Amino acid sequence: MFKKLFSILLAGIFIGTMSVIVYAAEYGNLGWEYPLDSEYTDYFRGYSSNHLGLDLDAPKDSNIYSVDSGAVKFSGYHSSTGYYVVIANDTKASGVSNPLYVRYLHMDNAPEVSTNDSVSAGETIGYVGSDGAYIGSKPVPHLHMDVNTIKATGGRNFTTRNTIDPMLFFPDVDFNKIKSFSAKMLTFRSELIEEPFNPNDYIDTYLIKHVGVKQFDEWTTSTKDVNVQSFKKQFNITDNEFNNLISFYGISNIYK
Repeated sequence: MFKKLFSILLAGIFIGTMSVIVYAAEYGNLGWEYPLDSEYTDYFRGYSSNHLGLDLDAPKDSNIYSVDSGAVKFSGYHSSTGYYVVIANDTKASGVSNPLYVRYLHMDNAPEVSTNDSVSAGETIGYVGSDGAYIGSKPVPHLHMDVNTIKATGGRNFTTRNTIDPMLFFPDVDFNKIKSFSAKMLTFRSELIEEPFNPNDYIDTYLIKHVGVKQFDEWTTSTKDVNVQSFKKQFNITDNEFNNLISFYGISNIYK
């Protein structure tokens, strides 16, 4: 099934501590399908050291699509994830000897695919739910998707050492637009996630493009201290220059 992606460039990614090698440009060229019908998505929680995946809200029972062809390594239930699916994708990436394993979490009902099934890119594998996805006292229907360099099953058995930011695989999706950094949305986010949004932990993709993706990748693989302040220090960007940059790219409201 063909699903139209957003046509605006990705405008931001959460960084956190990243020890896995990030081949950002290559990941974006793998041609993955978007896992949801894009018009449904209006909120997301990004990848960070405290959240090793991507949360995309969607109406309950919305179709979940496999991002790539591959083999279903697990289809079942876990108390912390609800029903979920793990697929070993056919495409591989530099620096990774194994297939990339993608998990799709929080389905209310049994998935449409079973362990050992083969799936095609864009195939429906299940439906959005909120099982195991309680945030505060309310269930929030959404898809949690994460990308791993090892086979990951239920629970939190993976770290930044073996996960990759899912947003890197969808360069045509404007996640910044989806999330919206309005005061209302920031308040909404602070109510939904474990801690308030911290702009020091967010490095906008426009800033990454400004210094160069290759240089940025090399830096993130050589340091554990990845945040805005260390970014400015690494690339010799003064506070005044930084303010001019975020004003030029129209992202000043993110760093208030």
